[in-house]
Amino acid sequence: MIQISKKTAAAIPNILSTKGVAATVELINRFNNGEIEFASTDFDSGIYGNKEVKNKLIETQDGKCCFCESKIAHISYGDVEHFRPKAGWVQM
Repeated sequence: MIQISKKTAAAIPNILSTKGVAATVELINRFNNGEIEFASTDFDSGIYGNKEVKNKLIETQDGKCCFCESKIAHISYGDVEHFRPKAGWVQM
C-alpha cells in the first residue's frame, strides 16, 4: 500500500453522510442485537462503489491504486476495496 497524503481536507461524498451513515447504524444495531456473522450481501456496494465516492478516492490518491500504485485510468475504472474483508471476520 502507498501512503496517502491529503493535500486539503476532502469533502465527504454526500452518499456516505446519508446512506452510508444509515447503513452503518443498521449494521451496528444488528451486531448489538447478537448477530455476529455477516455476508457480503449485507453490505450495500452501491454506497462505497458510488461514482461520487470513486471520484473522491481517485482525487485524493492522485489517480493511483493505493495497493499497486498503478494509475487507475490505465488499468480500469477501479473498484473500491476494503482493508479487511467485510464478511471475513467474526467478532469474539
